[in-house]
Amino acid sequence: MHIERQPIASFAIARRTILSTSGPGPSTSAAVGTSPWSDVKEIQRVAEDLASAKNDSDSLWFAFNGFMVCEERDQAEEACRAIMQLAANTGYVRHIEASHRAEYALSFLDGRLEEAVELLERDIAWRQEVGLPITFREGFGFALNALHFLYGIRDAPDNIVRRTVLEDWNAPQYLRSPRLPARLGQVDEANKRLDSLLKERPNITSTDDMSQIWLDGQNLEGAVLVEHRQAAELLLRRLADNTLAIGYVDCISRHLGAAAALLGRYEEARQHYNEAIRVCTEMRYRPELGLSRLELAELLLDHYPDEKSEALEHLDFSIKEFREMKMQPSLERALRRKDILKA
Repeated sequence: MHIERQPIASFAIARRTILSTSGPGPSTSAAVGTSPWSDVKEIQRVAEDLASAKNDSDSLWFAFNGFMVCEERDQAEEACRAIMQLAANTGYVRHIEASHRAEYALSFLDGRLEEAVELLERDIAWRQEVGLPITFREGFGFALNALHFLYGIRDAPDNIVRRTVLEDWNAPQYLRSPRLPARLGQVDEANKRLDSLLKERPNITSTDDMSQIWLDGQNLEGAVLVEHRQAAELLLRRLADNTLAIGYVDCISRHLGAAAALLGRYEEARQHYNEAIRVCTEMRYRPELGLSRLELAELLLDHYPDEKSEALEHLDFSIKEFREMKMQPSLERALRRKDILKA
């Protein structure tokens, strides 16, 4: 195994990956750093440039991120395959590290969640073997959601994968995010972070605020989970009119639907959920598709009683998918709905 330094992408390419550098949070790649106002065509162009750097796994990973944001699943997958091929051809540690991310990202997108967690465990064992820090780094979002969708982050087995995810959450870019405390049921902490967010970003709905869409997707999810209506309303207004439906790991449209439903704007919520279903179907984003259809089913059952048959179609689809993907918390949630209908 080679442990030598890799060539890095040229500054000409790297510079073009920084599409938004202002606002809270660190500057990052084109895919992860896009603001809601970013030009999809420009992101696509940058991603294609990065994908041409076949000898640089960092550029290929950023290309994957960009293609995800642009709803280009085939190109995103091609970038991952190129990373894995590069690792196999060279044996360089840097490329192997990226290839592990690529493998568990594709497993996650396909709904092979147990496989994704097994790959995370293997990645940790490999890191211990070669002396690398135990962290999921750029693949953290996939690692967190794989655990959360399988078990719920509160109920996930207390093993090295869960501990690594929780340690990674202490990275500076996540310390102010309400998502993890909201998922852990720490309502006061999540509300505190959301209150601080609104205080620090008084122009949150303005195009002058170039904060990153992937972080605001997390902020919106946290606001919905703890029912922080002011934050949900402002983040909904910020994100609803942009052209980006995917924020790297999250389906932004699904979170928009949940926020609109929380605020009692049911027709708007329905539109967002239908958009989420379209995007996730085209992207073959299996876990998010199941969740989008479940949440639309809940919306229809609660507020559109005349459309029960459509709601049941979405609910039955989700139950089948959750069983196959072993998404236990979502399966239990869907089955509770089914039981209520039978009562």
